Amino acid sequence: MNRIRDGDAFEQCDVVETDFSGKVTRHIITARYKTRSQSGVCYDVVPPVSGSGEGMRRGRLDHGWLKRVGRLEFDHTGKIEFVPDKF
Repeated sequence: MNRIRDGDAFEQCDVVETDFSGKVTRHIITARYKTRSQSGVCYDVVPPVSGSGEGMRRGRLDHGWLKRVGRLEFDHTGKIEFVPDKF
């Protein structure tokens, strides 16, 4: 994977999926970091991805492992709702 542009990076509250642990799991982006990783961007996610070793105790994963599937937003009443991406 090549380094991604800032505009292509995920944001806090984006909902992503990954198959890093061997099965597809869903997570929420809580922070973004520029790194020396292959893509140049890593994210803190909750819940942490299982089976990912020491670096994932905080839930950090490279952009290349993640696919955005939606976003958490507030609705008109102030409740948090999942808004799926349109494919």
